[in-house]
Amino acid sequence: MQTFQWDPNRPEILPDLAIVSSQVLGDGSTEVCDDTAPRLGGVPAWRSTLALPGPQQLADVINDLACRFKDGAGQPRGRNANEACTLFEDGQYRFAGSGTTVQFCGFIDAVVALPANAETRFTVRVRDQAGRWSNPASMIVRIR
Repeated sequence: MQTFQWDPNRPEILPDLAIVSSQVLGDGSTEVCDDTAPRLGGVPAWRSTLALPGPQQLADVINDLACRFKDGAGQPRGRNANEACTLFEDGQYRFAGSGTTVQFCGFIDAVVALPANAETRFTVRVRDQAGRWSNPASMIVRIR
């Protein structure tokens, strides 16, 4: 499952992972997928619904955040069970849920730092192999 599929003129072109943040991450750069040196920048906020497909601005924001979710080889796609990134108390990495077939792993660094003293809502939708989008799911991260 791809985490980067982008065309600057076709907002219907989207990765299989559609994820947005309610807060600006890092410097909020509007450049899409500026995640490698020397082009390092943050991600703009998206404060509207995650209705797909949407406007080009939404496609840009989705790709800018989703491209930072990489497999074990550093490629923009989901991970299989051999590349799981959930660390358990026993020191082993594996999927958190039984029946899981893919995991998306994104590591937060200073470039995409969450704002301090704020709540950030991440909303996500995933496209299945038949091309259907899941319902939106959200989680809130509080930084104090």
